[in-house]
Amino acid sequence: MITIKTDEEIEQLREGGKILAFVLDEISKMAEPGVSLMDLEKKSRELIRASNAEPSFLGYKDYP
Repeated sequence: MITIKTDEEIEQLREGGKILAFVLDEISKMAEPGVSLMDLEKKSRELIRASNAEPSFLGYKDYP
């Protein structure tokens, strides 16, 4: 079944994509030998929240 998105929903998806692109760009700069996944996750969380968004991975399938 195809769900047609409203203009508002499309704009929300667009904004989420911009935030995601920004976070991935910043995290990729940090990713190098010796940097832990926990450090990358913490920075991701900080960047997402600084963008007035909520990390979707928190609480997903019992993830802390």
